[in-house]
Amino acid sequence: LIERKIVSLEDYKKLFDYAHEVKIPIVASVYDWDGVDFIKENDGAGIKISRDNINNVGLIKYAASTGLPLIFDAGVAFLDEIVFAIRTAKTNGAGGVILNHHAGVNPAPPKAHNLKVLAHYKEIFNIPIGLASFSLEDEILYAAVGAGCNIIEQGVDDDPDRNEQDLVSARPFEVLPEMIKKLKNCSLSLGTKFLIFQEPRQLSTRKCLIAKNDLKIGQEIKEENLSFAWPPIGVDASKWDFLIGKVLTSEVKAGQPIHYDNIDFEN
Repeated sequence: LIERKIVSLEDYKKLFDYAHEVKIPIVASVYDWDGVDFIKENDGAGIKISRDNINNVGLIKYAASTGLPLIFDAGVAFLDEIVFAIRTAKTNGAGGVILNHHAGVNPAPPKAHNLKVLAHYKEIFNIPIGLASFSLEDEILYAAVGAGCNIIEQGVDDDPDRNEQDLVSARPFEVLPEMIKKLKNCSLSLGTKFLIFQEPRQLSTRKCLIAKNDLKIGQEIKEENLSFAWPPIGVDASKWDFLIGKVLTSEVKAGQPIHYDNIDFEN
């Protein structure tokens, strides 16, 4: 199986050259020093450390020494193992760290993903968090974005239905543009934690306070005397409690707005 899957460094270079040509950042998993050197020499955008190397200090240190960002697979890894790997990378010169969560099984049912851990990882490490998607359902990807995921790792292939264990949860290339569009829309829709209005506030549509019945000079305003109407040409509707108990200095007919100059502010 392994021999059948081996790709020579010469062929990998063709992939890297093409990625540079079409201006797509390219990363690859490494399992030895030669792989690290290859990615560095061929202008890779980052180095991925697989989950079976999460505790491989020598490999992590050597990969970090390139100054490239490292992506750690965090599938089926204890928190202390992840902490150790990230600390090793940061203290040995890594140009950033990304933590890649996945369910650990392929294909992965929805309940195996535990997407709430994404926010937990972000809170602990303050680094970008990714998801390796092994789900057969697209909605897991969109839920992951909502849960704070920064990067989606998704297998794609021209024929994902052929008999090949790495393609169990892969998607066909033709669905990729629409999937990326939806993922970007999900990300954009999250916005920021500070409210930003996309259009002017139409305060002219709000209401003012009016007399529910005829009000006389010297009369004290009570709840049963008040109502509201549009347009807001009198006292703003937010001042309902403020008007209760105030005394009128002039008459206000039923259905007419109450203005501040109708109110006695001295008593």
